[in-house]
Amino acid sequence: MEHESSNRTRPIQKRFRLSDTENEILKENMDRAGTKNFEHYARLMCLKGKIFKVELDDFREQIITINRSHAELNKIGANLNQIAKKMNSDLISADEVSQLKIEVNSELEKLKSVLQSQLEKLRNY
Repeated sequence: MEHESSNRTRPIQKRFRLSDTENEILKENMDRAGTKNFEHYARLMCLKGKIFKVELDDFREQIITINRSHAELNKIGANLNQIAKKMNSDLISADEVSQLKIEVNSELEKLKSVLQSQLEKLRNY
């Protein structure tokens, strides 16, 4: 919006919209800052708050890993469904179930390790 009134010390008005969740977070942040005046809080945060510039390229490796991990989890889920179907129709022995359980757990541990590694990189960013 343009100038509201020429006699104001701050004639330029800025507006934005929030979701209900964002509004609750805003209220909590204002409480933590010890203010009930939104205009004062918004001006202070906009002019003196920390500026974060996030480049997605910095997180490309993590994004790729998470996407691959999601695909791997889907495959594991499909395999587990197939195992359950075979178990329900008595087409698989108890020994085979035990072996498959070991293999699935091994794959899940590998996936967990990869995800934890990426999470640690993000924490250190």
